[in-house]
Amino acid sequence: MKVEAGSGVTQVNKLNDTNWVNWREDMIRMLTFLKVKDYLLGKILRPDPDEDPEGAEAWDHNDSYALHLISLNLSESQKIHISWKITSNSAWNALLDIHEAQDHDTITSWMKSLFQTVAEEGSDIPKHINKLLGWYKRIILANDPEFPVTDSMFKSIITNSLPTLWHTFTTPYVRRRTGIPEIDWESRMPASKLIGIIKEEYDRQQSKSPAIVNALKFKSKGFAKPTLQQRIGKPPLQQRMNFKPKWCN
Repeated sequence: MKVEAGSGVTQVNKLNDTNWVNWREDMIRMLTFLKVKDYLLGKILRPDPDEDPEGAEAWDHNDSYALHLISLNLSESQKIHISWKITSNSAWNALLDIHEAQDHDTITSWMKSLFQTVAEEGSDIPKHINKLLGWYKRIILANDPEFPVTDSMFKSIITNSLPTLWHTFTTPYVRRRTGIPEIDWESRMPASKLIGIIKEEYDRQQSKSPAIVNALKFKSKGFAKPTLQQRIGKPPLQQRMNFKPKWCN
């Protein structure tokens, strides 16, 4: 059966040297909607024209349509990779060969950024979490089985990246016991919900008076508590007892 050309959206952002992951997913969705994805992936074989001439003609039409859609959504610098390809599957595989190797290095870089990005004391926590979320979404979108990042793993990455002062607050949400199912709602909470809770707690802390916030930071760094004399600016009692006015000399 011939697919009707132009029966839907036929263009996405064109492929260039930097947007392979997004382009690949956009193309798969579009070609699925246009009912030619299986030609692209080589899942539908061309019928023998001697035994099924109408089927072979329909296959040629549909595969040519899929190939046209690929070419239509490539930048000029990318078209060279498919210039000699006569089927949509061969063109798709050529693009995979070119970009998947580069994609592997890119995802490795994203993973490194995800695990090594940490927030310093006094950092803007929502901004920090949004940065982590950006790396995480890129990795998930790439859908590479060599780079699995589960939701629970992402929760641990978030909590471990926060300053030490946050560890007591976040521990209940990532607590796990090997081989024992968790029944408390905190540890089963998805990362998206935990992110919302952390941001709410950050806003709550920011709404406190500066004196309280500074006191908490001071305490978390292990400094000794100031004495009463230090807080009010008076010298110790012994120094006051030994003080003599100038007129007594």
